[in-house]
Amino acid sequence: MDLPFGNAVVFLLYLLPGFLAMQLYRARRPGKRISQFEVIVWSIFHSFIVHLGLAGAAWALGRDDLDLLSRAAESTIQPRTIIILLGGGLVWGGVLTASDWIRTNVPFLPSPDPQAIWPIVAGDAPKKDLWALVRTRQGVLYVGWIKQWSFDPAAEDHDFLLLPAYLVDEKLKVQRHLQKGGVYLNTRDIESFEMLPGT
Repeated sequence: MDLPFGNAVVFLLYLLPGFLAMQLYRARRPGKRISQFEVIVWSIFHSFIVHLGLAGAAWALGRDDLDLLSRAAESTIQPRTIIILLGGGLVWGGVLTASDWIRTNVPFLPSPDPQAIWPIVAGDAPKKDLWALVRTRQGVLYVGWIKQWSFDPAAEDHDFLLLPAYLVDEKLKVQRHLQKGGVYLNTRDIESFEMLPGT
């Protein structure tokens, strides 16, 4: 069964895989907020790549039904076409996410965003067995393990959770053990932040 669509809706459907792929990638690696115009431009770019991939798959497999670019002028779209577009967007989003993971986790490759200090500090601390020594603006000292952390490049402040966490004095003597609940902090309340090796 074919569904009749206007040209504007057809255009939006053909942008769907690029938009979906971009949203999957941005969910994995948050970036600075972008304008609606930039969203459209990036959706067009990624959709073009997805459609090229589908055209290549159509040629390699000898299946014309996968070559959606050649049928873009049609005024009707089959539900199967929508499923193919969604699948193409999911696959390309997975490729973008996987490439980002590889660049982040393979040691000799450059970091995707070398200017972002907070995710490097918060993300590497558990991998390198580093404890965070946090001094708040009120003078309270905590030592703990960075269990969870948030990162939004557009935001000035970031949340993080120390768990387990210890309230300590100036000589790092434990005053209170906060193992169950941990300590929820925001970087705006931090005076200094040190990374300490050890157990």
